[in-house]
Amino acid sequence: MQHSSFLDYLFSKYDLSFWVKSYLFSGVLTYFLFETNNFGTQFWDIFGIFMLFFNAIFFPISLMVYNGILSFIYGSDTVFIRPILTGFIWYIIKSTFLYIFTIFIAPIGLLFLYIKFRLEKNKFEVYRD
Repeated sequence: MQHSSFLDYLFSKYDLSFWVKSYLFSGVLTYFLFETNNFGTQFWDIFGIFMLFFNAIFFPISLMVYNGILSFIYGSDTVFIRPILTGFIWYIIKSTFLYIFTIFIAPIGLLFLYIKFRLEKNKFEVYRD
């Protein structure tokens, strides 16, 4: 399928429930960290708010990178079955860890997706001619 823009390509990778769930968790965690953090100096106020804002927006990208690495290692047919409480605790720990390191994970994931988008677009244009 040919996508007209990179954003169209990016948002078509996963369904709407993934994006809603990711942004909902990101919003709750951002609100919690914003309310509990005492930044102190003006530099840390600006830097801290920027980091929270960046992490809130790009958290789903880091989750996409994590899911991509898992499917690469285990294959796309592997299903992990966990008890409900253990699965919920694992989801919270995993998502919090990914949220904290979003500043490092998301740019690499976006770069990879952009390169893949350009390659697919160029391949489509070569076949079209």
